[in-house]
Amino acid sequence: MSSALPVSSSSNDENLNNRSANTVNVDPSEVEKFNNLASEWWSNTGAFATLHEINPLRLNWMLAAAVAYWQSLWHVAMLM
Repeated sequence: MSSALPVSSSSNDENLNNRSANTVNVDPSEVEKFNNLASEWWSNTGAFATLHEINPLRLNWMLAAAVAYWQSLWHVAMLM
């Protein structure tokens, strides 16, 4: 058994596009669930209040991780 990915060709791409266009990949109950939650999403006092409260922490962590990543790439590039 091979773990290699198949080589893409235009006929394979066409088949994939046709299959995707004809396949329903949505659970109506999930759509309804998220539609019901949508009205509360931006409320600072609603069901997602905790998420809004921790957003600054999350953003600071993501920024620090991104800076560290790009600095490490820059450091490697300078060694070459």
